[in-house]
Amino acid sequence: MPHRILIIEDERIIADTLGIILRKRGFECDVAYSAGEALAAAKKAGPHLILGDISLPDGSGLTVVSEIAKWYPECRVILLTGRYSNLRDAQDWVRSHAIPARILTKPLLPALLLQEMDEILRA
Repeated sequence: MPHRILIIEDERIIADTLGIILRKRGFECDVAYSAGEALAAAKKAGPHLILGDISLPDGSGLTVVSEIAKWYPECRVILLTGRYSNLRDAQDWVRSHAIPARILTKPLLPALLLQEMDEILRA
């Protein structure tokens, strides 16, 4: 059974491209472009892994990931940010929550993302 990935990214070109890449690798993917869409998608099909942008137009990606992690404690998390000012907040958030998460900065190479995903899903 393939892993279910929830991509939470408000930049549609990035979200859709990630979905294409991951589906080609055999993953099942749902794509959400906002916090509200992400919560609805997670309720519909519990993800094994979240690729979540920290900044969303309708809320904090950290808050969304935290909520989804309450519903699915086994779900793994990779946080994405293109703003280095958010990086420290994300690092502090990861340390203060009981949610194991990795943080990657955008832009990122698909090979690096796939390597991180493989590692986190094997753990």
